[in-house]
Amino acid sequence: MMHKNLFRFSFLAMLFFVGCNCNNSQKNIDSKVATMPVNLNVVRFDKEIFSTNDFAALQKKYPSFFKLYCERILQSGDKAHLEEPQKLLKDFTQNNSIKGLYDTVQKSFSDFSIYENELKQAFQYHQYYFPKASTPKVYTFISEFGYGCITADSMLGIGLDMFLGEQYPYYVSLQFPNFIIKKCTPKYIIPSAMKAWGQSLIAEDNSKNKLIDKMVESGKVLYYIDKVLPHFADSIKIGYTQQQLVWCQMNEFKIWEYFIKHNLLYASDVFEIGHYIGDAPVTPGMPPDAPGNIGAWVGWQIVQHYMQSHSSVTLPQLMNETDGQKILQESKYKPEKK
Repeated sequence: MMHKNLFRFSFLAMLFFVGCNCNNSQKNIDSKVATMPVNLNVVRFDKEIFSTNDFAALQKKYPSFFKLYCERILQSGDKAHLEEPQKLLKDFTQNNSIKGLYDTVQKSFSDFSIYENELKQAFQYHQYYFPKASTPKVYTFISEFGYGCITADSMLGIGLDMFLGEQYPYYVSLQFPNFIIKKCTPKYIIPSAMKAWGQSLIAEDNSKNKLIDKMVESGKVLYYIDKVLPHFADSIKIGYTQQQLVWCQMNEFKIWEYFIKHNLLYASDVFEIGHYIGDAPVTPGMPPDAPGNIGAWVGWQIVQHYMQSHSSVTLPQLMNETDGQKILQESKYKPEKK
C-alpha cells in the first residue's frame, strides 16, 4: 500500500503547468496544416431522423451509418426490430421521452459549426501525419445516453446527448457518477471524437495482454491526441482536472515506483488491469488524490519519451507498434525523484 506521505503535491505548482508548449517546430507544423485541404462532411443524423417519416429513404441515403445506428448504437436486442429497422426508428422517434431529449439536444447544438471547424482542423493535423488517410464522414446522433463517440470503417459518430453539460439533470437521475458527469460537457466533444478515432488506428495484437501493453496502448492514443489537438490542454485530453494532472506530474516518481514495487507491469488479470486503465474516480491502492486511469497517464509519459528519442519513427509507425515492452525499454523511461 502506498502511503500518502510518500507523495508530495503543491497547489502553487499549478502555476507552472498551464497552457501548451508551442515551440518553433509546432508553429511550423501549424502553418503547414492551416492550408491543408480536408473535405470534412458532418451529417446531422439526429435532425434527419426526427424530420422525416420516410426511414426507407434515410436508409438508402446513409446505408452504412443507418445499419450501424440501428444495430449497434440503439442496441435494441429485439431481433424483429433488427430485421425491421424502419419500425425501430419509428418507435424511437415517437417516444415522448426521446422527443424531449431531442428537443434539448437541438437547443444545445442548434449551431454545430464551431465543433465542425474544430473537427476540420483536427483532421487537417491528422492528414499531415497520415497523408494517405481519408477523412471519415461524421454523423451526430442521439442514443438515449448509450454512446459518446463511436467509429466504424470510415465513419465517426458523435452522440450529442452525452455532452449536454454538468447541470443536465438526467445524468444524475440516471446515476451517472460525478467523474463521468464532469466530462459530459461540450468542451469534451472534440477530444472524445479524436480519442475514438485514435483508438481505431491502434494495431491489435491479442497476445499482448499485459498491463504494460495496455498502458502503452492508451499512451499512444493520448500521444495521437497531442498531435491532432496540439493546442488543447493536457487535462482535457485525458479527462482530468488541472489539479489531478498536476498531482500526477508532481508525484510521477512515486507513481512509477508503485508499479515497480508491486510488480504490476506484467499483470494480465483483466480485473487488476482495470484498476489502472479506464475511467474511474480514483486509483485503488493509491492516495485519494490519485485520479483513475493513471496507467494511461503513465503510458502517455512513456510514449512521449519514446518518441522524443526516436525522431525517425512516424506517427503511423507508432500506432502500428504492438509491443508495449519494446516501447518501454527503448523509451528509457525513468522519472526522477523530486
